[in-house]
Formats: sequence, C-alpha cells, structure tokens
Amino acid sequence: MCETISDTENHISWKIGRGETNFWFDNWSSLGPLYLLQPDIEGNILIKLNTVYNNSVWNWNSIQGDLSEDVKNKIMSLGVYLDNNVDDTAIWRESNNGLLESLCDSQT
Repeated sequence: MCETISDTENHISWKIGRGETNFWFDNWSSLGPLYLLQPDIEGNILIKLNTVYNNSVWNWNSIQGDLSEDVKNKIMSLGVYLDNNVDDTAIWRESNNGLLESLCDSQT
C-alpha cells in the first residue's frame, strides 16, 4: 500500500542549493520543518528560504507576524549557505544512499 504524501514528506530532507525550498514546511534544516517551532504562522506560508535568507543576511521582515527570538537564534545558528548554481535536492532519509527507490509496495 502506498504511503500518503504527508507520511512520505516525513522521510524527505533537503540539501540546500539555491534555497528554493519552502522556508516553513520543507525539512531543510537540522531543526526539522520550521512550522513545528512556530505553529502560528502568519502571512505567506509559501515563502522560500532564499527570500528569508539572501546574500548571507536573514531578512526577518519578509516573514509576516512575530517570530520569537529563540526561534530566530536557532535558525541563525544553522550555518546556511546558498549556491545559485545548484538546485535544492530532495534526500530520502530512509535509505543508505539517500536515493528514493520506491514509495509503494509493488504489490497493491
């Protein structure tokens, strides 16, 4: 039986390149999806990482609503590096090589 999309997303993390991943919902940091740290998200829930972090500067004003200083400090401690020459890459965390081999049983 196939896993649901949300179950599958729990097994995916993102290696950052350009920073096109979703700031709140994609698992791009060692903190996990950031909406778990800030459940009362306001404003643009589709905001990209490279909108909030650009030219090595965190632009907290791009996030509407209040983000706690504790959450900001955790995010700033991540050591993010964007590379405009590389796409963000999904990593399947449940395999030895990081490649997504199959989400579903072949027998359904």
